[in-house]
Amino acid sequence: MENNTEHYVVRSYEPYSKVCPNKNCVRKCCQPGYTFVNGKRCQKSNHVFAPRFNIDIHKGNIYDNHTTEDYAISYGLPNCSSTLSVNFSRTGHYIIYSDGSIQADDLVARDIDHACVEHVYMPQPGFNYNYLKPYVCSIYNTTGYALNDSAFKYKLVTVLLIISTLFAFATLIVYTLLPSLHKNIHGKCLMCYFICVCLFCSVISAVRINPTLQRSNKSLCVVMGNMAHYATLATVTWLNVICFDIWNKFR
Repeated sequence: MENNTEHYVVRSYEPYSKVCPNKNCVRKCCQPGYTFVNGKRCQKSNHVFAPRFNIDIHKGNIYDNHTTEDYAISYGLPNCSSTLSVNFSRTGHYIIYSDGSIQADDLVARDIDHACVEHVYMPQPGFNYNYLKPYVCSIYNTTGYALNDSAFKYKLVTVLLIISTLFAFATLIVYTLLPSLHKNIHGKCLMCYFICVCLFCSVISAVRINPTLQRSNKSLCVVMGNMAHYATLATVTWLNVICFDIWNKFR
């Protein structure tokens, strides 16, 4: 019976490879009848594992809370190539999609091979933590590279970004030193465009050269994030202005 109601649930055990490719699955960190108590230690508990799901908006369905009627549970911690992290904050938000993938505070969705969810109980004086929380693999591996990047690809993109920064800065210097290039509106727009390109490439290059830079300093992370965001918007905006100017002259 489920949640002390007259609602019976049938539980069957089948191989993971047979069930999950054909049915919505969610990964439970501990084995049946166990939950995390005082940290990442699985201990016996009578807590009923009943996660709440969100309808997958990427499949064209309405975004709304619901409990999936038919889903399977895979047991055990995910096999992370990096670190396994959890946010114990009461204000932390996460979403379990209907396919079992979990989107945590960093807005990166992990499939059930890289995330699990578990009930966490931490009975302490003045602090009784009793919540269902996600455990997710870090998006960075132990070397600091993003998980979808090889070491060669990561270094190659970083070098190309640095080269782009140098050439954009060199072009900006030439436009500044030669009045004939920036005496009209088109030249001034190009200078603004190259300033934004320099800013964007410089920030991204700095982050890629030292991946732990912004993660070790929250204030610096906010500043660099806003600079990169502004530079991205400003770059494409100035590019639109330049395109309109060219179209206006040749039309």
